[in-house]
Amino acid sequence: MIRIIKILCISLMFCFIGTMAYGFTHEQLDEDKLKAGLEKEYGINIVIINNEDNTNYIDSLTVLDRGLKRFPAGMISEITKFYSNSGISTNVIIDRTETISDLFSEYKLDEKSADLYIYIMQNSVYNDACVASEEGFIYETGQYIRDYLFKNYGYDKIKTGFEKLNGQYKYGTWGEGYENVFINKHSAMSFNDEIADIILFSEIHPEVLRNLNDGSYTAIHKKIEYLASIINQSFTSVTVDTRLWQDALPQKPDDWALDAIKVMEESSLIPEELEGMYNSYITKGDFCFLTLNLIENKLGKDKFNKLFGLVKQEDHVAIDPIKGEVYLDKKTENMNSYEEIGRASCRERV
Repeated sequence: MIRIIKILCISLMFCFIGTMAYGFTHEQLDEDKLKAGLEKEYGINIVIINNEDNTNYIDSLTVLDRGLKRFPAGMISEITKFYSNSGISTNVIIDRTETISDLFSEYKLDEKSADLYIYIMQNSVYNDACVASEEGFIYETGQYIRDYLFKNYGYDKIKTGFEKLNGQYKYGTWGEGYENVFINKHSAMSFNDEIADIILFSEIHPEVLRNLNDGSYTAIHKKIEYLASIINQSFTSVTVDTRLWQDALPQKPDDWALDAIKVMEESSLIPEELEGMYNSYITKGDFCFLTLNLIENKLGKDKFNKLFGLVKQEDHVAIDPIKGEVYLDKKTENMNSYEEIGRASCRERV
């Protein structure tokens, strides 16, 4: 067993060579340096409201950093450059709120600016601050991308394509059979909402989309393919190698792999996030996720936590970006959970 652990740990070391990650370090992130790096990389302006009181905004900047990293390299900066050439600045505004119902990310677009808001509530029932979730920020960024596609590719062209895929099912209602055409009731309410929802689920929960209808194709998957093709045409930074959102489409394993997959499923070696993912290339983060899941499965949670110095998870307040409902989210006191290690790794395929 010790030999197996050593081999897996060595594999992880090779995986992290040349990879920026938040895991396995207690180094304090420099708030000003992170802010300046994000502004330079993505062409955005980060505006921190009430910054004179020395409030720690590193959690908000980390949500911003990890959220933007989920999209293909160069994609967001293409949008900011497009808007900048039209006299529209892209601003990420970090502000405080004292009301939990206001703890949302928010997005606004007008003739002068495209504003993405991240709210933080400093005085919460916990020792640290409550910050709008990464999922909420991804949803608002999805609206930002959606509006760019409308301007760059054409609102009417995209809507016509979606309405053809909807068939007899119309926006604004919900009934029998709608679950095979729309991700949820929110998506069925309007075309604009549906685009943002598809981007959100494709980036945050591709396993949910991938395993819809027991892994068989539905109109939802056809919409994902259609939207992905539009994005491929609208961004020079998005290439075939990027395989944008392919993880959200149903995948079938090769016959030779069926027995091995069955054994791994029975042994709980496949994390829920990677269920049904058979044909896609994996990221370094995915590899870390699988490897550490294997170690935890073999050692047991208590020994695993002790080995990697993990602390007990606590419940933190978060808000569902679509339903607008408050829920308790699991969060550790440091960044050393293997979920964070895997998700913080770069998007490079291995």
